[in-house]
Amino acid sequence: MATTVPEDTAAAPEAAPTATTAPEAPAAPAAPVAQADVVVAFESATVDVGEAVAAVVSVDGVCDLYGVEVHLAYDGDLLDVVDAESEVEGTQIESGSLLAIEFVVLNQCNDAQRLIDYAASQMLPSEGVSGGGEIARITFKAVAAGSAELRLETVVLDSSEGSAIPVAIPSEAAVVGVE
Repeated sequence: MATTVPEDTAAAPEAAPTATTAPEAPAAPAAPVAQADVVVAFESATVDVGEAVAAVVSVDGVCDLYGVEVHLAYDGDLLDVVDAESEVEGTQIESGSLLAIEFVVLNQCNDAQRLIDYAASQMLPSEGVSGGGEIARITFKAVAAGSAELRLETVVLDSSEGSAIPVAIPSEAAVVGVE
């Protein structure tokens, strides 16, 4: 005589053996993002009191640059910043020629603290820029004799995706002799 087992207590059928795969290998690490170099330099080694001298902030070896933020310190006893936009309140510097700047977040010179703050970006549909070139230009008027310094304090470079681009800045200042 056959016995029956109620369905709810029936043993589950054995699972068919399945092929197993080796665990996935970890993804290869992403290629390191190249570090860009940012420098500041005066266009002349010396200048006479009363004359103008320009300084350029430039970048080299950058990939997909979209926005910049630069903070500089200068010798306010020897140099005065010449306003690049007299129709705008305060003292501003010029945007460089590398990016198609369409949005300026910050552009001011604080004579009391002897600081220059500049932040600007391209806007869509512009594409990121690779290579190197001028990101800002500052014109100074020499007001007293001596050795005037201009130093990059901090620099932030952003890609078109909004991520930070690694950057190296020199520890030494740019120097112009004022005679």
